[in-house]
Amino acid sequence: MKGTKGAAVILLVLLFYAGSPRLSAAEVSLTPSIAVREEYNDNIFLTGYQEESDFLTTVNPAVTLTYVTDREDLALDYRLYFDSYADNSDLNDVRQIGSLDSTTSLYRDVFFLAVSDLYTRVPIDERRQVAFDNLLANTTDTNRLTVNPYIEYPLSGTLVARAGYTYENLWYEEEAGDSAENSSADLSLTKELSPRLSASLSYYYTARRPERTEAYDRQDAGAGIDYSISPKLSLRAGAGQTWFDYKSGMQLDSVVWNVDAEYTLVKSLVVSAGYSEGYSDSVNVGAYKRKAATGMIRYSGKNTVSLSVFRNTDRYLTVDREDRFEGITLDTSVPVTARITGVLRGRYTNYEFLPEEEVVDRYNIGLSFNYVVRAVTATLGYTHNLSDSNVDVNDYRNNIAWFQVRLTI
Repeated sequence: MKGTKGAAVILLVLLFYAGSPRLSAAEVSLTPSIAVREEYNDNIFLTGYQEESDFLTTVNPAVTLTYVTDREDLALDYRLYFDSYADNSDLNDVRQIGSLDSTTSLYRDVFFLAVSDLYTRVPIDERRQVAFDNLLANTTDTNRLTVNPYIEYPLSGTLVARAGYTYENLWYEEEAGDSAENSSADLSLTKELSPRLSASLSYYYTARRPERTEAYDRQDAGAGIDYSISPKLSLRAGAGQTWFDYKSGMQLDSVVWNVDAEYTLVKSLVVSAGYSEGYSDSVNVGAYKRKAATGMIRYSGKNTVSLSVFRNTDRYLTVDREDRFEGITLDTSVPVTARITGVLRGRYTNYEFLPEEEVVDRYNIGLSFNYVVRAVTATLGYTHNLSDSNVDVNDYRNNIAWFQVRLTI
């Protein structure tokens, strides 16, 4: 889906469900809104020299829709952004961000059709500029459409079989992005061994056909468990094998596995930890294997706090590249008064890029205050981004101050 095609698809969805004969029997929620934002950005291109500043005015109409019947479940979120720069009018743009998730029971809760579509803007390469509220540097618009018909059939009261096919269309606006058309088939069995323990077997076959990097066929086979050890402690684990068969003739295989545990200390305080080894596809350099360790503590009450630590290693399959990064993230929301809420988000990441041996420390922090009066939310915010590399030309610093007013109808 390119450019305004995203808006056309969203409009067709709205018209389809508005005219549906099931509408009177459906649970429907439709929420339109519009916002105006003014910001000052002192380094719009995230450069370490000859920084260019500008004022940016953005008008942002948006709509969210949920539609639920006994056979259909749909969630839609679509936002348009009309960007106008004071000094760089050639950068004026109409952006869009949208997500659509829909599942329909086509036949007797056995045959289903799941459709999802995500249009957003993402970084192209983690080795280049990555920052909070960054619109221009090292970014590309992308759209991922998936269509997934599948059969889910209970073989017994505790055993469920599933078979499906997934078509995926992945598009990137920038040429550096690796657009692709992918097809996959999957089979799985899930067995409930007890009210607290279930086990599964699965197999996937994927044919990936990218435009820039090398095409491959991939097979994944594995087993997993989901175990509620106690009302407070749960465990998920899985292990299997992945095989790659590249069109050039290169073949490789590897063990993949994951384990995650979550423990509820008290009703509003949860800690979790996990480790995984598996494969993914990057925006621009092909497939890589990631080894990832994570830990998190989350508090949800009058105040909400989420603190997480991570350590990842990405080793690419077809190029001589390895990225190591570790760090910490913080997200918190604190009511200041009955109408004012403070929001703080932060991230620190230490990167090591091999074989170039570049080491980078990145600091990102955002602070905002929301003031709510009925249908109007006014927000005042500040964002700071800093990248400190042992390759001086890759350093940059960025400050953004902004004010926004949103009306929700």
